Amino acid sequence: VSELAASAFTSVRLAGDRPQVTSAKVAFTRVRPGDSLLDRANSVTTTAPA
Repeated sequence: VSELAASAFTSVRLAGDRPQVTSAKVAFTRVRPGDSLLDRANSVTTTAPA
């Protein structure tokens, strides 16, 4: 597992008058670590409107 694939984020929310801190693993739903959106964009062909 690469370092990016093990990424997590921290969230702080107010519960009453006290902060609650949680940590959750990042869900890579658009691009996986090591992939690129640019590679996909280059493979898509578009046509100009007529």
